[in-house]
Amino acid sequence: MRSIVAIVFALSFTACAPEHAPCGDYDLGADLGKPVLDATLFPEDVVTAGWVAPFSGTFTFATDGSSFDTVLRVTRECGDGTKYTNDNGPGTETSELEIEVVRGEQMMLTMLGYTALEGGDLILNIEDRPFGR
Repeated sequence: MRSIVAIVFALSFTACAPEHAPCGDYDLGADLGKPVLDATLFPEDVVTAGWVAPFSGTFTFATDGSSFDTVLRVTRECGDGTKYTNDNGPGTETSELEIEVVRGEQMMLTMLGYTALEGGDLILNIEDRPFGR
């Protein structure tokens, strides 16, 4: 029993180390750009991705370029577990969230269709400034 407790403690410790992204379908590391993820989402599916902030600042997480109505949820993994959710960004059916983070902070990104019937090309963009502004 002691070895199991030690393993659980070790996993809990490394899960919040700045150099490791949280678990998910995709490990984005500290990537930035348009896109950082280009995947196919099938109806009723959910795609998750772990991301680590490369530096402190305000970051925009967006699904612009996706071929369907998206929902985006960003959860702070190491801290208070705050969740941010967006269905429709400004003037579009894709999603956009702007969140202040600190260097090394881990985020879990969850992407899905607005309805269970939604699916198609899923694009995720992460930039350190608002898109198009």
